[in-house]
Amino acid sequence: MEDCGTSGIERVDRVGRLLAPRVLSDWLFLLILAVLAAPAILVELSERQVVSTPLVVVAATVLLWLVWPGLRRARGGERLCAALHLAAGAAAPMVAFDALTVTGLSTVAIVSSLTMGDGRLLARNLIRQLVAFGFAVGICGLDWSPVPSATTVWASLPLLGGCPVLLAFRARRVVADLSAQSRLFEVRSRLDAMTGLYNRSYLETVLPAAFSRCHSGEIGMVLILIDLDRFKQINDRFGHRAGDGVIREMAALLRFELRERDLAGRYGGDEFWVLLTDASEHNAISIVERLRAGLKARVGGLDETVTASFGIAVWTPELKDWRHWVHCADMALYAAKHDGRDIWSVVTQEQIALGPSMPVTSG
Repeated sequence: MEDCGTSGIERVDRVGRLLAPRVLSDWLFLLILAVLAAPAILVELSERQVVSTPLVVVAATVLLWLVWPGLRRARGGERLCAALHLAAGAAAPMVAFDALTVTGLSTVAIVSSLTMGDGRLLARNLIRQLVAFGFAVGICGLDWSPVPSATTVWASLPLLGGCPVLLAFRARRVVADLSAQSRLFEVRSRLDAMTGLYNRSYLETVLPAAFSRCHSGEIGMVLILIDLDRFKQINDRFGHRAGDGVIREMAALLRFELRERDLAGRYGGDEFWVLLTDASEHNAISIVERLRAGLKARVGGLDETVTASFGIAVWTPELKDWRHWVHCADMALYAAKHDGRDIWSVVTQEQIALGPSMPVTSG
């Protein structure tokens, strides 16, 4: 049967986590940025002829990132942005406030915070950047030399040229994640949480298109409504847990018995719907008989046999619209319940033509 949520909402959630392509992982992004910034920082340090002090600053910055309250429990994107801001804050005193290096690192950090969150995330990270800046100033002191040398300018070109590319990849990652979440929400909105089958709203989405296909003579379809017999008694006697188990077994039976091109869903409560594609009345009755037998065989452990009633409505030109189609299936289901349950009733073309007082054939 076509995409009926065979393992429920849980599988949809697991699949949804894989929908977004990981264009650039957080730590690879940080590594590339470090490689791009390294030439400018190393040139500045060599010109200042200092080695040990920057190593202390780097160690202090990493320690600050590790012990910052709440940061270890934050999601990966926020931890990455925090690392970028801490690095930008600590690097400024190390390179004597070199304008090119400081501007490049700060730009990447700020844009990353804005793409990963909102103004509050940016504000938190700017505070972290100021704290890292204070630590670095305390270790390195204030050596104000913002005008870069010619060598520093050349060494800064990888950072300045690579920053726009890195930010473009970050933006693409964010867009991909949002698109994946949107697709996941769309899939979840179509499914019934308990059974993983489609829900009633999805039926009301696909049925107008199915009606149009039938009306154009493209294909024949059959709508079936199913109601579990005396379901309230099952809940009352055996508890709601047993009732939920019966509903899940019915959903599993539908997935097993229906064809790939058919659709099935939970209509609500103890009712289900089935839309058979490229099917006739004979096909529908054959499937219904298998469902009747399969339901009795699958549901065990209860003192009474679980049965269901079926209302079958074959599409005919006499149907006014898709709502009329559902009404006819509902009338057939009502006849099956009225005539004794554990049976099927079908509305044929001739019966629909008779209007509201149409008789219904049961079997």
